[in-house]
Amino acid sequence: MSLDLTLERAGTDDWRVNGEIDPNMTGLDDIDLGFTPASNTNAIRRLDLSEGTGADCVAVWLDTEDWSVKRLPQSYHRTGPRTYAYVSPQHDYRATLVTDAFGAITDYPDLWTMCRT
Repeated sequence: MSLDLTLERAGTDDWRVNGEIDPNMTGLDDIDLGFTPASNTNAIRRLDLSEGTGADCVAVWLDTEDWSVKRLPQSYHRTGPRTYAYVSPQHDYRATLVTDAFGAITDYPDLWTMCRT
């Protein structure tokens, strides 16, 4: 399988998918690439939640099932100094994400764990 896909932020509100502005993505701040927890790091750092607070957001999502770009509702609730309750309601998915001091994901249960050397 060959995939040729370009995603880019076009100004402050628009996203281009393969060079064309996708009006379904207008106004979205985050991108979730679907294959890396680095995407969650971007949202966590941007939201800058205080412990005990949460926020709902929608990300530009690369669905790795069919390699198409879609909207993905998400929610983050900071439960501790380095833990976040993450919910993807569209997939009925819940997990506790663990970060380092920078906000980078170090543990995404059952999907990814940062290697420590």
